[in-house]
Parts: sequence; C-alpha cells; structure tokens
Amino acid sequence: MLEQHFNAKDWQSDTLSAWLSAAYQLLKQDEEAHKLLENVIAKLNSERDVQWLYRHYSDPLIQDSSMLYVIARHFPKELAKVSEKVLTRIAQDLNQQRYNTLSSAMVLLALDAYAQQNQAELSALHIQQNGQDISQSNSLFRYADLTETQMNLDFVNSSTQTAWFALSQSGYPQKADNKALSNGLEIYRTLY
Repeated sequence: MLEQHFNAKDWQSDTLSAWLSAAYQLLKQDEEAHKLLENVIAKLNSERDVQWLYRHYSDPLIQDSSMLYVIARHFPKELAKVSEKVLTRIAQDLNQQRYNTLSSAMVLLALDAYAQQNQAELSALHIQQNGQDISQSNSLFRYADLTETQMNLDFVNSSTQTAWFALSQSGYPQKADNKALSNGLEIYRTLY
C-alpha cells in the first residue's frame, strides 16, 4: 500500500520504516522486518544537516531517538551496526538544549532501551579518586556521592561503549546572603 501512494525512497528511510520493521518483527515476519531495518540503520548512521528546525512533530533528535529505540528494543542483535556517532549526536543536541517534551521522551526511551542491552558493560565503568574506586551502581548507572573537598576524579571506562558523565549539585546554601542580589532580576527577602 505504501509503495503505491508514496515514494519508497522517502518512507523507507524514515521513522515509519523503523516502526513497521518492529511490527513485522512482532508478527514473526523476520525477512520483511530486516529488509526494512537495513534502510533504517543506514539512515541512522548517515550524516545529518547541522542546522535543523523543529517542525511537524519531527526533528532529527526525535528521528534518531525513535530509530535507536526501535533497534535497541526490538532488534538487539543489530545494535552493533549502529555507529557511536548516533549517541554523540544525541548528546550534542541535549547539550545544545535542542530538545522539547517529545524529543526528551524519545531520548529517554532510546537510552533506556540501549542501556538495557549494554548492562554487562556497567561493571567496566568506575569513578576513582586517588586510584580508589568510589563509585556505586544501580541497574543502569555508576554514580558517586561527592563532598566539596573531593577533587581530581578519574572516570575510567574499560568497556567497549562510549560513556558520558554528568555532575549535579543539590541543596541550599547553609548561610544565605543578607544583601539584595541583582543579576538582571531583583530578589527581595522579607524575614518574619
């Protein structure tokens, strides 16, 4: 039906083809599924335009994340064919704050499915200070609770997968300033 109404070149390298290949896989029509999946992987591994706009609920981040999710979730054996550049592109888009609620949701689905397929690699990741492993792990991440005096950390990745790190700080200052702050925004405090 699609072949009759649409140009095959367009839809066979779109996210539609990824979802169709997953549907064929669920229906145990492996030959059709893998035929469509080849184009999806080729599209996912190809270079994309550096400049892009979000429109029509579809942008390169949504497309990359959707395709990665389908491959990781439904075709884990084919995941090795996906270039590491795909994960790097996703990370760059997030770092440049080029995301919205839909793309954020698709990125979470994709990275979760990807991580589920690479859990064995988690034991090869370590956070070290002075040669001592200070990391802890849950099912998907390595993390460490740090104090303000802990500096010079080493992130050791002995796995075959690319790894990223994030540092977050939470809490409130123990001693708040008594003077008014103005940094483009004025904050007034009234203590009762």
